[in-house]
Amino acid sequence: MVVRRGYLQHPSPETTGNDEPGVERGVRGFRSLLVVLAVLSSTFLYALDNTVTANARPSMIETFGNRFDMLPWLSVSYLMGEVGMNPVVRVSSTSFLIIFEIGSAVIGSAQSIEAVIAGRAIAGSGGSGIYVGTIKIISDMTMEAERATYLNYVGMCWCLGTILGSVIGGTFADSSATWRWAFYINICIAAVAAPACIFLVPSSPSRATGSS
Repeated sequence: MVVRRGYLQHPSPETTGNDEPGVERGVRGFRSLLVVLAVLSSTFLYALDNTVTANARPSMIETFGNRFDMLPWLSVSYLMGEVGMNPVVRVSSTSFLIIFEIGSAVIGSAQSIEAVIAGRAIAGSGGSGIYVGTIKIISDMTMEAERATYLNYVGMCWCLGTILGSVIGGTFADSSATWRWAFYINICIAAVAAPACIFLVPSSPSRATGSS
């Protein structure tokens, strides 16, 4: 039995494609596709929230009595949550996805600007773990020959979310749905992705190399 980076793999008598010699995937077939789509969608949401308030802030400030003194905190609090959580990221990305969605729910239902800022900090904390967890899951479930390609997909989702954030935020702010749905939409998308993250991502044992 051979232990490879991440998952425990069993030796295979044949090698196909670009897979490492003698190693099978930890996650294969349609299950692999679901996991990749789930974790990439989580990264997309995390990136989306980095810029979603860019065009929504005027409507958000107006909702809470034109509290212009709190305007900078709508963006800064999210970044503070990200930076503050980075040194302590140790648990699974699924746990951070839950934290991220709690933050989104707090923002969407907020009755004060202070609640929005607190929700942004919570969402930023969860988002930081989502990104790190995505990189880890993708790295663990792919072979070295294909790993760079899948990690490029992570970067593409990040860029797409960052670009679309201000567009989506502004669109909701100018619609009858209001800016609150710029954050509620996170919960809707995560509700689809979460089951795959919870039930299909295999546990990752300690990284070691050896044989028995």
